[in-house]
Amino acid sequence: MSTKYLCLNCWRTPTLEETYYRCPQCGSGGGADLADWLKRRSVGSLSRVSDLRVSWSKHLISGEPQKPRCPQHPKANLSFYCPCQAYLPPSSVLTNAPWGLGIAGPRSSGKTLLTITMVNELRGLQVDNGKRLALEGVGKTEERFHKLSDQFLNGGARPSATDPPAKDEALEADEERNFCWNLYVAESDGRPKAAAILPIYDVAGETWGMPSDESLARFDRYMGLVRSLVFLIDGAAVAADLDYTERDAWARVKLSRQSGWSDRQWLTRVQERLGERAGQVDIALVLSKADYFWDRPEWMDLRQGTPEERFRPSLEQLLRQSKRLDLLVTARAHFRRVELFSLSSLGFHPGPNDVQQERLVRLPEPKNVTGPFAWLLKNRFAGPR
Repeated sequence: MSTKYLCLNCWRTPTLEETYYRCPQCGSGGGADLADWLKRRSVGSLSRVSDLRVSWSKHLISGEPQKPRCPQHPKANLSFYCPCQAYLPPSSVLTNAPWGLGIAGPRSSGKTLLTITMVNELRGLQVDNGKRLALEGVGKTEERFHKLSDQFLNGGARPSATDPPAKDEALEADEERNFCWNLYVAESDGRPKAAAILPIYDVAGETWGMPSDESLARFDRYMGLVRSLVFLIDGAAVAADLDYTERDAWARVKLSRQSGWSDRQWLTRVQERLGERAGQVDIALVLSKADYFWDRPEWMDLRQGTPEERFRPSLEQLLRQSKRLDLLVTARAHFRRVELFSLSSLGFHPGPNDVQQERLVRLPEPKNVTGPFAWLLKNRFAGPR
């Protein structure tokens, strides 16, 4: 089976034969100056790896690992590129099927903030029998993630809004909200064992709500990778529907009553875009911003956030009272496994003293943000339902 790559720019998974190449010594497949080629962004200045068939076949006869070589410089390490022109680093080679994690939900439900806090909490997370999780960024993932998270973690600034993806194939290289990690689980002897390849696309909320018949090239390719889904139910919107008057001092706007119509529309659109594949996807229905409810006696169980039997009824009751119980019905009808969670990416309900000039001055204390991920990870390696 041919080597396959995962492109963090366009979410293609090209085989080695489908990639383009460049020799660093002779410039074959491009100009002598790689930086100059990157400025031109022209696939036409490269050559297809499949053009190396003769040289490649001779190399295979020698018994060495399957890897194409430049005819003039067989010892040179070729650089490989996706058909979209993006560089494919060695770490982007797929050792198994990518475990795409979708973090969906309406606008302002907290998707980017959850991505930031969850990934930080996952580093070193104990997952099974004392084993701990390790994350290794692919390509520019760590650089991009630091750029996204630093403004929040070290400055208290709200993460910038996510732009919708392009609707055509005119893809820009180095998409800033595309991330991918190799997940490792430390064995008892301390050696890391590859567990999964985890791509996460931090996409705009309105994109998840787009009609399924409207093509979004990059987004549709990512949806083809999704094996697990976190669907956020905006706790602030739920609180507004229940006429709770508490304001989040860090919130941009005060929400009006919606009776869950946005949640229902978004989840239906996600399910329709997945199509028949939804039946192979596990979904965690997650109440975000659960800090809106923790101090109310009737909702104190929501602080636990776990899918234990004694806490699940509280979440179901909240969905019922806020006219969102059909979210659970829809999820159970179309997805493989379904569970309910509640969490708070901040860990507290921001008051006036916690915010200065629209910046959070109180350190976040994330609560339950890894619960949905741990459940999805466990199911990722479980057999059929």
